[in-house]
Amino acid sequence: MAPLLAASGSILRKSARSLSFSLACAAAFMVVLAVASRCHLPQTSEAPQPLADFGWETLFFGVLATVARLFGATLLALVMAFLIAVTAVKTQFAQGILRSFVNVLRETPVLGFLPFLKFLGTEISVVGLTAAALVWNMSHALMKALENVPTDLEEAARGLGLTSWQRLWRLEAPFAIPALVAALAASMPTAWMALIAAEMLSIAGSAPVTPGVGAYAAVAALHNNVVALVGLAAIMALIVAVYDLALMRPWQSWSMRYRLDSGSDVSDPWMLSIWRRSQSVKWLGEKIRRGLAWIGGMPFGARRPRLLRKSFFFVPYSVGSAISVGICMAALLAFVGHQELRLIDLAVVTELGLLTAYRVLLVVLFSCLIWLPIGVWLGLRSETAQRFQPLMRLLALYPVNIVFPLAGWAAWHDSRLFASLWPEILIFLGAQWAVLAHILKGMRAFPDDLLQAARNMNVSGMLWWRRVLLPGLAPHILTGFMASSTVAWNIAILAEMVTWYGDAFFAPGLGQYIAQKMWSGDLPHIALGIAALCLYMVMMKRLLWQPLYGQIERRFNSPALRSRD
Repeated sequence: MAPLLAASGSILRKSARSLSFSLACAAAFMVVLAVASRCHLPQTSEAPQPLADFGWETLFFGVLATVARLFGATLLALVMAFLIAVTAVKTQFAQGILRSFVNVLRETPVLGFLPFLKFLGTEISVVGLTAAALVWNMSHALMKALENVPTDLEEAARGLGLTSWQRLWRLEAPFAIPALVAALAASMPTAWMALIAAEMLSIAGSAPVTPGVGAYAAVAALHNNVVALVGLAAIMALIVAVYDLALMRPWQSWSMRYRLDSGSDVSDPWMLSIWRRSQSVKWLGEKIRRGLAWIGGMPFGARRPRLLRKSFFFVPYSVGSAISVGICMAALLAFVGHQELRLIDLAVVTELGLLTAYRVLLVVLFSCLIWLPIGVWLGLRSETAQRFQPLMRLLALYPVNIVFPLAGWAAWHDSRLFASLWPEILIFLGAQWAVLAHILKGMRAFPDDLLQAARNMNVSGMLWWRRVLLPGLAPHILTGFMASSTVAWNIAILAEMVTWYGDAFFAPGLGQYIAQKMWSGDLPHIALGIAALCLYMVMMKRLLWQPLYGQIERRFNSPALRSRD
């Protein structure tokens, strides 16, 4: 019993230290928000372009602008993620700090950056917000990959006399490509949502003036044109499907060649075969390859072995707690000392945050009730799941916030219905797919021999669910809960307040508070709302999801499951 108690105490201390460090990073981010909120948004007098002027030619160029923004944001996120990850892994002191800030920013609602990016211009703010939706998950995946390069490959690189710069480009970067592309694909739904939201949202009363699918949808809602909005939603589905087929799937298939396991034997998609037959793509690829080979061949850095690094620099728990409390107090004083904020505002965002947290938990649990039996049914029938996979992938990628104004159209006819029902529906539309994806992943990792043994012993019904399936799927279900709740917190800003025909309809919640302040351009209250939302997300993950995951993994997860996950 004593070793068990000692292990439990060690786990509790580790969890408390992790919580205190996460709170310190979140509080430091809040201080930055409080300082930035003392600026003033640039006012604009640009009027919305009439919907009648949006012909097919203008819409075509708007579609191209939306796709170009996403492509530019993807390249920007790749560069930023590489710089952040390499700095974190190669710099002893910065590793723990950067990792903690990346973890906090992964849990920060990306739409909160939009009002502050407006200072850089409309086009830069849209591209920057979309890149922010990608870069943090990519940085996290890249850091883990760079830290887990196999030892035998490291020894081979040293045996060849490669410098640290050459090892980075010839060994570590290629090894990390599959993880990087997988993180990019997993973050792409959030990127589409952020791009459409950045094109649609009105900040400080400014109307959408840059061409784009989201901007046209906002103007359609402003002019009470349901037909145009439905048409734009259909066009958006086509854009997402083409972008995924033409770019994302070829990138994912191409990245499989750098895997060390048998995953590299996956057949190429037809679009990748077309790209490889294209002479212009071959010429461009050869130029890029030669350029990277020239960069990677530079003899920079030392040839000595890479030193082992800790994931976090050591800070005693008492010192870390004192630092966390001090930074939290600094964040609180930064907001309270603001001339436009009062103590009552802290009480308001706390109460509204509890309402949104209740809404998020309700949606996540409802998503599990809906998709758990369907996901298990599909997981047991691999051929059926394979047929439905393209549709599920498209639905997961589709930015559902482009149809959110339709909820405003419904509320325009019956405003009481919106506050009681629509926010949950809108959040569910965007957050449900994370639960389904992780359930299907768990079914693919489930040991076949365990299922066969249950069939041989005629285990069925509720006994089969309680004793066989749920214990093995529990870690994946809870991971889906965490991913779905993160998406739900982000979508709450868009779902708790919608507009139609110049009227705004809202349901009480922290997302509604932030959206209203964005509408009026009130930066201090926007910063306060985003800080509260970030704090709620961090606390829910650290105090609810992670302890539950630890308990489930220790109780149910077998070594066979862990080895195949």
